[in-house]
Amino acid sequence: MPGSVLRLRVRKALGNELDLSLKRMATSVIADKMRLFELFTAIKDRAIKSKDDEAWNRCDECIQLWTKMVVADAEHEDCIVSNVEALQKNCAQITDDLHAALERLAASRSPSRRASRMGQDAAYMSQVHGQVRVMRVELDRMVGPPPHLPY
Repeated sequence: MPGSVLRLRVRKALGNELDLSLKRMATSVIADKMRLFELFTAIKDRAIKSKDDEAWNRCDECIQLWTKMVVADAEHEDCIVSNVEALQKNCAQITDDLHAALERLAASRSPSRRASRMGQDAAYMSQVHGQVRVMRVELDRMVGPPPHLPY
């Protein structure tokens, strides 16, 4: 199932054990990467069969470099997902807070209640506005500022 985690314990030649966590991906998402790996493997196998050490070493270096790049991309994507989830949680909380403030405003329509609530609601809305500004800065830091927002 894509997105599920597979945990492996690998024993190295020297006897050291290493625990790995692998996240399953949909085949459609990694099809090009799989094909590229197959091509590298075929070239490396051919170099081994023809006893071409230089080609084998260069191919092995390509595979290692490519693997390093794929891992870095995956880590970056995981970081983005984590940041977006945190931002969504913050937005949901602010939305709930705004909804509660609007309900309080609607309930304070009577003149006697309006005066007592107005100061509290204004202070609260100022606090929420500050939180929205902080979230905008966080979002800009994660993905860059959108061109349509004035600063």
